[in-house]
Amino acid sequence: MDKESFYFPHEYNPTSDPKIVCLLGNHGGLGYAVYWRSVEMLHQEKTNKLPLKQYIFEAIAKQMLTIAKQIEDIINDCIKIYELFESDGISFWSNRVLRNLEKRAEISNIRREAGKKGAIAKQNLANDSKEKENKVNIKENENKEKEIIKENIVAEAPTQKIVKTKINNFKSLSIEEFRESLVQYEKEFSTPFILDFFEHWSEQDQYGKMKFQLCKTWGLKMRLSKWIPNKYDKSAQSTNGNKPAFVVQKSKTEKRDDMLKDLMNDIEKAKVGNFRDVEVEIEKLPAQTGN
Repeated sequence: MDKESFYFPHEYNPTSDPKIVCLLGNHGGLGYAVYWRSVEMLHQEKTNKLPLKQYIFEAIAKQMLTIAKQIEDIINDCIKIYELFESDGISFWSNRVLRNLEKRAEISNIRREAGKKGAIAKQNLANDSKEKENKVNIKENENKEKEIIKENIVAEAPTQKIVKTKINNFKSLSIEEFRESLVQYEKEFSTPFILDFFEHWSEQDQYGKMKFQLCKTWGLKMRLSKWIPNKYDKSAQSTNGNKPAFVVQKSKTEKRDDMLKDLMNDIEKAKVGNFRDVEVEIEKLPAQTGN
């Protein structure tokens, strides 16, 4: 006989069933025990049937410490009188057992389907996680490839100087990093222009912030292109094409001397009528200072 480690429901009040009451009345506790032992054996059988054979009666009798004839009489009464078992004359079975097994199979199928769905959900979750991980890896690889390409392009340009500065966070640049970022533009804008640009925009406030760091945005190339300081003559043209030429402003003393020279030249050329006119012109000269 095949044995399975399953269980079946056993009502706590089966003695209220008239069939069980008759069984107890005629055969006592032994009849009740034989009935439930037969039910257990029917659950274990692959066909859920037991043959009406002498060896079945003998086997149950040994377990109940009684004789096989008494077991045979109880089982026959359960079939013919109490209708607790069904029989075709060869074997006997229990409709109660068959209902239990059908319910058990239904529950097993429900659990099996739930298990499959759970496994599929876990697999899908694992696949989604793997797919996201792959996308991240692909993105990282693409970024690394772009960085390699940039480095190769810079390395292939012998005249281009690599300037590593924190361009995207200009507010955290040190004065050395700001100066280094301007070096690459010396040939394009001329060294004096770059120096003056640096001196102007590196001026620090009371908190140590440089003037360019107080701007909301900072595009270095655009600032260089649009920035024309007072020391540069907008109309003059340097040897660098249309770039502004570097012109040093004269001090007040130098300007006064130049005006005086021009006046003396005018006197020599008789462009001024008399010395009174010269005195008037001299009064117009700016006052002499230390600069």
